[in-house]
This record gives sequence, C-alpha cells and structure tokens, in this order.
Amino acid sequence: MAAVVLVTPDLLPIITAYQHGVVEDTNGLYRLLAAVDLSALHYLQLMGDPRYPGACYRAFAAVRKRLHPAALQRVEFSRYRPIVVYYALVFGLLPVVKRMRASSRAAISNSQWAVAAAFGHFAIVEHLHLHDSGSYDPRAMKAAVVQGNLAMVLYLADLGYWTPDVLRWAVAGGQVAIAEFAFDRRTATDGPLGAPSINEAARLGHVDALRFVHERRLDGFSDEAVDIAAANGDLDVVRFLFRKRRLRGSPRAMYYAVESNYADVVQYLDEHSEANDIAGSLRRAARCGHIEIVRYFCSHYEGETLLSGAVCAAKEGLLAAATVEHKQRCHAVLAYLHRLRPEMAPEDRPCVIQ
Repeated sequence: MAAVVLVTPDLLPIITAYQHGVVEDTNGLYRLLAAVDLSALHYLQLMGDPRYPGACYRAFAAVRKRLHPAALQRVEFSRYRPIVVYYALVFGLLPVVKRMRASSRAAISNSQWAVAAAFGHFAIVEHLHLHDSGSYDPRAMKAAVVQGNLAMVLYLADLGYWTPDVLRWAVAGGQVAIAEFAFDRRTATDGPLGAPSINEAARLGHVDALRFVHERRLDGFSDEAVDIAAANGDLDVVRFLFRKRRLRGSPRAMYYAVESNYADVVQYLDEHSEANDIAGSLRRAARCGHIEIVRYFCSHYEGETLLSGAVCAAKEGLLAAATVEHKQRCHAVLAYLHRLRPEMAPEDRPCVIQ
C-alpha cells in the first residue's frame, strides 16, 4: 500500500511536504513518465510503421532530459516500471534491462525483442538470446527489416531466428539490400513471394524493390498493383508496371486517380490502357470538381451523352458538397461545361441522365 501511495500524483506533493524520501524532482519525473503513451508506440511497432523510432524519441524526449542515472534508480521499480523498461530498450541501457530481469517482479516479454531489434541494440538482443530465448518473437526480425538494419538481420539469422518472411517484409518495405540477402537464402520450400508484398511496395512507391522482384522473376504481380499505385498518384510505379510487367490495371485505376485529382496519372492511363471507363471517369471528375481533369477529357473525347453525364455529376457534387471550396469547384466545372454546350448546362435545368 505504501508503494502505491508514494506514486499517487495527488498525494505525493502533500507527503513530500512533511517528510524526506520522494523529492519533488522525482515527483516531476513521475508525471513525465505517466505522460508517455506506450499503447500508441506499441501500435506503431506492431504495424511495422517506419515512423516508429521517431515516435519513440519524441515520446521520451522530455523524460530523457530528466532521467539521469540517480533518478533512474529511484523510478525503475515504481508503478511506471514498464515505461522505464521501454525507455531502456529504446536507448540501449543494458544494465537497466539486466536489473529488471534480476527482479522477482520482472518478466521479459516478447515485445522487448522487437524494440531492441528495431533500434539496433545488439547487446540487449544478445542478452535476451542468452537468458530468455524462449520468448523470442518473429516481430524482432520484422522490426530489423522495416528499419533496414541488415546487420541486425544477419545477427538474428546467425542466432537461429531466420524466417522466409524476411523476403516478403523486405520487398514490402523497399529494403532491397535485405531482399537480396533473403533471396540468396531461399529454398524450394519457401513458397511464392505473393501479391500482398508487391502491392504494399507499389503502395509505398518502392520502384527499386519492384524492379528487384521483376529481375529475379518472382511471382505476385497483378493488375491490382496498378490500381494501388494510381490511387496514390505514383506515376513512376504505374509507368514501371506498364513498361516492365505489361500490366494495365482495372477501370478502378483511373477512378482512383480521378477522385484524388492526379491529372498526370489520368493522362498516362488514358494514353496507355484500354481498361478505362471514360464516361464514368468524367462523371467522377465533374462530381469532385476537378476542372483540370474535366478539361482533359472534354478536349480528347466528344459526345452529347458524355457532356450530359458530366453536367449531372457536377450538379450532384454541388448538392453534396460539404465545403465552400468543393462547391466553388463544382460551379467552375458547370461554368466550363456551359461554355462548351450553352444549351445543355444551365444549373437550374433538371438532370435526367445518370
């Protein structure tokens, strides 16, 4: 009970006013530790988000300014112990990790492998391997891959923690050097690379990784990769998939590019793919108020039905617009269409073509 009382933020200032023990400096440190959101950091780590290290450094920035060795000893066995352990793993404080293991209350969880590997702390990984190899989790290897730490990947492999998933993770994350190492270790039983890794590489714009997969003649490419790249407006990836893989995507590729106003991708798809739905794409552009794309389609395609559909779509966009800016864009599209066909586009005329 005493330990709980001593770290209760409301009671601690009162207690320290009457007795020696926990000083105000420690009380302030407790507040800083309590402000660290481990769940948010844990989520980024689980998702393999490359922003994870930066998020950790920012989360612990204020703590690091105050957590000198003497202060560390005062708080490492408090209620904020999990946060202190996480801090030690992020900044490579092996003595703290060792003391935590020596404590009867300490338990090295499998997430600690991943944190240490993500930050490249070989000494901590070695310590965990020697004293708690049973808690190893493949997320440690994935963390090393995501951060592009080939040396840590090699080290974990030498310790016996290799997995064929390294190639998939490396391709998805655009880590070509690690992908090359993993490719050289492939065996006949490893299975195909698969579309998910290639699609993720396309989503993140890793052209070098896609080129690596293409040159090694690995399977997993599909039209879905084109759709994903178009949705992100990544013309370099779209162009690579068209030229090297002869992929063309589905009508959704142009839909996605239109809706996000990627005019250069729209033009490229129009010039190189026969899978496009021009009428549907024009309607989407008009509904979104993307005047540049509307002008492009209207300058390359003719037809009363196309224009009528665009007018109707622009009116729909005007009615559904949630912002003034969207309404202004739709008004601009309607004005442009009215100039093309004065008899078709007055805004007060009912829309009969869907």
